[in-house]
Amino acid sequence: MEINYDYDIRKTFNDILGADMLGNLCENISDYDLLRLATELLRLATQRLDSDLNNKEINEEYIKLKFIIEQLEQITKNYV
Repeated sequence: MEINYDYDIRKTFNDILGADMLGNLCENISDYDLLRLATELLRLATQRLDSDLNNKEINEEYIKLKFIIEQLEQITKNYV
């Protein structure tokens, strides 16, 4: 499977956290912890959208994110 990386966001994180921080995370933490980290980042993203839920489009995306988070939480529970 080919992965299409978002090199702009990688550069942003490199500038903030240091060179190849996302790559280092992938290599240095377990798959389980990486999944947990991704889930937590999505939780933070939904919190940011909370104040804009009166916007129909944002509310629809918020609902999608909440569903994805629930799915990831279930994967995490079943991971072990």
